[in-house]
Amino acid sequence: MLLSSFLLAGSTYALSILLEGTPAMYGGLIYISPQGILKAFILSAGLCILLVRPIGRILSGKAFKEGSIIPVHITMGNKSVRLNALVDTGNSLIDPVTGYPVMVVEAESVKPILPPEVYSSVVANNISYYASSGEDAARKPWLKRIHLIPYKSIGKENGMLTGFRPDAVRVGKEGSLKEVKDVIIGVCGIKLSNNSKYSALVGPATLSKI
Repeated sequence: MLLSSFLLAGSTYALSILLEGTPAMYGGLIYISPQGILKAFILSAGLCILLVRPIGRILSGKAFKEGSIIPVHITMGNKSVRLNALVDTGNSLIDPVTGYPVMVVEAESVKPILPPEVYSSVVANNISYYASSGEDAARKPWLKRIHLIPYKSIGKENGMLTGFRPDAVRVGKEGSLKEVKDVIIGVCGIKLSNNSKYSALVGPATLSKI
């Protein structure tokens, strides 16, 4: 609300000066012609509509502090899992094909929503399972969902993470979960937390989509 108010007032005043010139001042008051202020207000309202929504999305992503643990719901078909994710600004993984941000999730956390053969191939990074020319009915629906994400980490220069595109992902705070579109779930075969407080890593690029 404050962002919209400041943007609307400031841009209206600035545009009125550009359209009508420097306003008259008398007795500590500023006098602007009604025609100029109306034109400026209409243009400013359009500017606010274009800018406020994307700016709000960016700010909502930054509202989650580094190290915060937030709930995440991942849905595939009629199955879903709930897990806790750590807000990690160091997670800047991006799928090179789609440009979507990658949420890294422990394999055990998504096991209930994946078919057994798909789960095994994803954990093992066995892309040949999907590259096969066979007409396996269980395999075909996953051909467009699977993504290979290259990454670098300490001690590993050319790593490869297999991920999938879920039907829906919702993140946020308890009682206020919001759906995040265009996110890839990168399946990690190791434990991410020693004390099991979280089982996923979510980066700022994902949160900015809220």
